Amino acid sequence: MWCSFLVLVLGIANFTSFLCVWEIVGGNPHEVREGRYFLWKPDAPLPGGRITEVSRFTYLWVLWQRRAVFVTLPFEFLAAYFLLREQDRRRKERSDASRANDLGVHRE
Repeated sequence: MWCSFLVLVLGIANFTSFLCVWEIVGGNPHEVREGRYFLWKPDAPLPGGRITEVSRFTYLWVLWQRRAVFVTLPFEFLAAYFLLREQDRRRKERSDASRANDLGVHRE
């Protein structure tokens, strides 16, 4: 269970970081032209979006972080599923124990 929790927390942190980079740095990796690196943000108010020139390091960082988000997202959903299933199992155990106590049955 702790492993699922860790995967979920790290995945949420990664996705949050991705959204911050998207907003602050300027969007998706778009193209490399003559050794210059550009990001593209399609939802900018300009027609066709906004293109921002960035360093090679920033371009590669955004590129790999974006890939990491799409790779880790299914694992986040899987971890959330396992955590919810475990929570339901524990709730059922507590309910069964409570019901047994109400009937005077002692479980060990």
